[in-house]
Amino acid sequence: MNSTSSITKRILTWAGFIIVIGLIIWGLVVAENKNIAKKAAVVLRTPVSSADWITGSTTAPIAIVEYSDFQCPACEAYHPLLKRLIAEEGTRFSFVYRHFPLPQHKNAYPSAIATEAAGKQGKFWEMHDIIFEHQRDWQDLEDPTVLFTEYAKTIGLSLEQFSADFKDTSGVLHAKAEASLKEGQKTGIQGTPTFFVNGKMIDNPRSYEALKAILENKGL
Repeated sequence: MNSTSSITKRILTWAGFIIVIGLIIWGLVVAENKNIAKKAAVVLRTPVSSADWITGSTTAPIAIVEYSDFQCPACEAYHPLLKRLIAEEGTRFSFVYRHFPLPQHKNAYPSAIATEAAGKQGKFWEMHDIIFEHQRDWQDLEDPTVLFTEYAKTIGLSLEQFSADFKDTSGVLHAKAEASLKEGQKTGIQGTPTFFVNGKMIDNPRSYEALKAILENKGL
């Protein structure tokens, strides 16, 4: 009798344990689905325009917009995935980069301004790439100007013009990054990177395959 009672108690204990685990998993799935639905309801406040930095095909039916911070480690991790996607599938979508410099990153604004300064010479994307690829070299520097100037030389910029533009004495380039940040905040962005596909916020893809699936699903 005692043996039977013990077995019954164990069965009930394990059954209860399984039920609890099942409820936890169900709760996580429900929460995740709610999170996805919530993000899908967030849309871009500012449509993509000629004022944006755009690469890929401007006539493609899919547009991927990234709000990003050059000093953000997660953004740096996504960079090679996005660069690969652009290289392999660039005719199928347009990719838009927008600044979202986080306050905890002391070189977020200088790096954004460096890309804008390079953009004035038609080489925003070249500076975008080299800054991400060397993030660990400049992220903790008190003043990254020397390194950014070296990058400017590497990508073939006029150093005199780059230096003048990077100083941004008029504050125009800083204001552009600031405006992008504020617009993103009004949209509901809280961190980086944040992606929008055809104007709707999405969960961050967890792999290159998941990123490519966006194209296969036509952005849906």
